[in-house]
Amino acid sequence: MRQKTGKKLIIFLLIMTGLILSGGCALNISPKGAATPPPEQVFPSKVQAPEMVPVEFNAELRQSYSPETTLALNVLDEVSGLDYNISQYELTRVSENRYSGTLFLPLGAIIKYRYQSTFPIDQPEAAADGSNVAYRVAVISRNLQINDSISGWPELPYAGTTGKLSGVVSDQQTQKPLADCLVALSGYLTFTDMTGRFFFEHVPEGVHSLTVVSIDGKYQAFQQRANVLSGLSTPAVIALNPLPEVSVKFVVSLPDEALGAPVRIAGNLSQLGNVYADLAAGESTLAARMPLLTRMDDGRYTISLKLNAGTDLVYKYTLGDGLVNAERDKQQKLVLRRFIVPDKDVTVVDKVITWKPESANPVSIQVSVPENTPSGDSISIQFARDDIWRQPVPMWPVSKNAWMFLLFETAKNEEGMQYRICRNDQCELAYDEASFSSPVPVGQAPENLHSVASWHLWKNAAAPSLPSTAQPENGQLLGVEFTAAYQPSDLNRYRDVFKELKALGVNWVIFSPSWQVTDLDGLPYLDPNPAGGMMIMDLLQLIQLAQEQGLTVALYPKLNFSPDTNGWWKSTLRNALWWQQWYQEYDHFVMNYAQLAANSKVDQFILGGADVGPSLPGALLTTATNSGTPKTAEKIWTELIRKVNTYYQGEVLWALPVQDQAFSTYSFFSEIDGIYAQIQFPAENYAYYDHDTASGFVQTNLAAYRDEVDLPIFVGLNAPSASSESFSCKAADCLRSPRAGSCPEQQVDLERQNYFYYSYWPVLRSSSWITGTATRGFYPVVMLQDCSSSVYGKPAFETILR
Repeated sequence: MRQKTGKKLIIFLLIMTGLILSGGCALNISPKGAATPPPEQVFPSKVQAPEMVPVEFNAELRQSYSPETTLALNVLDEVSGLDYNISQYELTRVSENRYSGTLFLPLGAIIKYRYQSTFPIDQPEAAADGSNVAYRVAVISRNLQINDSISGWPELPYAGTTGKLSGVVSDQQTQKPLADCLVALSGYLTFTDMTGRFFFEHVPEGVHSLTVVSIDGKYQAFQQRANVLSGLSTPAVIALNPLPEVSVKFVVSLPDEALGAPVRIAGNLSQLGNVYADLAAGESTLAARMPLLTRMDDGRYTISLKLNAGTDLVYKYTLGDGLVNAERDKQQKLVLRRFIVPDKDVTVVDKVITWKPESANPVSIQVSVPENTPSGDSISIQFARDDIWRQPVPMWPVSKNAWMFLLFETAKNEEGMQYRICRNDQCELAYDEASFSSPVPVGQAPENLHSVASWHLWKNAAAPSLPSTAQPENGQLLGVEFTAAYQPSDLNRYRDVFKELKALGVNWVIFSPSWQVTDLDGLPYLDPNPAGGMMIMDLLQLIQLAQEQGLTVALYPKLNFSPDTNGWWKSTLRNALWWQQWYQEYDHFVMNYAQLAANSKVDQFILGGADVGPSLPGALLTTATNSGTPKTAEKIWTELIRKVNTYYQGEVLWALPVQDQAFSTYSFFSEIDGIYAQIQFPAENYAYYDHDTASGFVQTNLAAYRDEVDLPIFVGLNAPSASSESFSCKAADCLRSPRAGSCPEQQVDLERQNYFYYSYWPVLRSSSWITGTATRGFYPVVMLQDCSSSVYGKPAFETILR
């Protein structure tokens, strides 16, 4: 491997800061005299209820339904669910389109709120781009006055001028960038990336409250007013104060209403199940990510957590999630506990009064599952009311293949309430076919007995009889490339899979985190998406777990196009400005993950792939309506890879989709360390593909290409388990995700996928000049026998591990 020049991370931060400050009008973040100093770091010495202080809210309507419009402020409970347990306060109309009200709120709290028209139409506010406002964020301090402008409503979109705001968030003490910080502005929410950068488009002209919150509570929240001017970009350089770490032990006494049931703690921090994503049914917390408490000898339950002094902690105990089976007070109302974490290690002693919303007995739901259910699976239950399905909740294991759940609900609430059963929280994929097609009414019977006859995508299937180990030949890497399709509920299964893969002989894992590609005002933008991609903290945790198992780790960041890669590229209207924006956005996307790769010391960083194919040299020709790929593309890519090599010291691989057995070569290959050749089976029937065909291609074409580029060759194989009639993809990269839509049962063809691996895998594994071979699109969350590219739970996985 060639020598690389190491640089300090601080150089990159200075460059980024300079770019932000020079990228738009050099404005102060706050209008003159409007700065809001951050609250002092005054930590309480003990656990106590926070002081309530008055906060004045002033709201201006940019669009109004009528002169008689009435306006309310909704304070939200994100632990129970953003659409549940809302506290609504009517505001006073003080002049035309201006409203005001004073609320008493906890000092030091981080409040999530939004505005709502209550007359003549009952409707929550919309952001300037027409999107829903999930919430605004306020950090409560003394003498706080909040001035908001409401851009519009779903039926009355914003019609004024807009500007932009971009910035960088860093640690005030170390100056290192901070990832995964929640940033809120004018009804918009976003997260900082690995470089600490964030960006807002379509911000209404005017002064807005800018708030930055550490989602794990490790930093003091930031709040200040920002002045956005029409057509300009306002820069913001923000440094957060780190908060000292303390240990908080929780000890809780429970009522005798569900003895032995698993108890969780739900809260407003990421480590307490808050995923800060816009989930179905207005939820932002997941039961599967809420930590379990441990039963003590005296019958109480306990858990110790590392938290940070000064953090606003909101939490509750639950036998389900933040709403279902959550604790209630003497009046049977939902409990929400809150305190500011003190400056020393403490023990918090709590008592749950009841799980019951009324005095009615709970409904016992008992489920038996078939023998072919994989032994490592957990069983989940998903509830719905009025056909709105909540996030799944883990059931409680009783014995082998038997699970139960006690549902604490009122008799009134049980009306119209239904449930369905699934595996590993994947209620859109691995579900019980009977309860999915006909959801089971909860009813008022003392017992609900439900027997799962068959799992969707696992019919007549048994868990594969995999060998105990599969020793790699010739020192080769044997790997899996994880699918880019990721949801917050997947984290627990990912945590467990590395030990399983290691035991099976896999020694190489490739992570594929993704960003969302959007089009705003005819220009491309790339942004993190916590609801459909990995948060930085999740990815870093999983990389560490894989490294602890001694696995070789690669990072292969990808882009998430809508509706698909080819369709997106065909629909874009490209000119010189468009191409400039594309390369700038992609540069930032790549450098975000290059720094993550450097910080986490992964072994390989993979660039290229079909996502960026049209932006490679000579890829697109100029037409009457579109500019082709710029003639400077070769230089742009060379400079980008050199930039990556400045910060990242591991191997840089180039993902090369092999289409029609053709190989591309670029001059910037002199800057990389290897080729990740991506081979997929052809669209024609697999009967025309066999071991001899694969051997000829590998030993002749691929070997000749290796000699030409003089680089190590890694190979990734992709073969969806779909029939030739349902899968006829001539694109360079046709990875099919389990979440991309299911195939009818007659279109699933497991043997077609297996035949491809049976033809190719032995040839690749016996070729000593191939450095590593991986199966692509691997989905480790649940074993499925679907039409996707994942081999987990399919005959092809057994073929690979022989």
